Amino acid sequence: MSRIVRRLLRGAVCLVLLMSVSGCRPSMTGPRQGVWVESVERLVRRGSVGIELDLTLRNDTKHTLKIRRAELDIYYAGARVGTLRLCDPLRLERRATTGATTRWRMESQDPMALYVLERRIRGEEWSQIAVSYRLRGRAGIAPVKISGEMIPVSDFLNTFGGSLDDLRNSIKMLE
Repeated sequence: MSRIVRRLLRGAVCLVLLMSVSGCRPSMTGPRQGVWVESVERLVRRGSVGIELDLTLRNDTKHTLKIRRAELDIYYAGARVGTLRLCDPLRLERRATTGATTRWRMESQDPMALYVLERRIRGEEWSQIAVSYRLRGRAGIAPVKISGEMIPVSDFLNTFGGSLDDLRNSIKMLE
């Protein structure tokens, strides 16, 4: 049983890295504006379903951002494999770089599907992997609600200025 749990955690870690690498980074071709993940500092497993991730986040907007909820659904071949949920609210001061420790909880109905997903990620078989995301919070006094449904991994990363190479490099940190 502990072997299965270790494999599930590895898969969950890969999923968190997928989310953190993509972050809310702007396109690298334009000026740096908005909110993005500058770096992933540390990743620690907490039990069988928890992950703690230390990030350096940059907020170049004129508003303090308060992220109340963040969720990322991971799909393989059209079927939902699992969901990552941010456990605690996150606050990013305006026009500042912030070091933040975020805690995430992985939920899955089928642990074997996580194992299959991990093998596909390690084999760099990205074509069948898609994500949906939901983020709720506040920018100053205005509510913020951002979401996307069933987006291929490469498109998801491109939307936020990331690439599959960034993801590959982050996954190597785990090995």
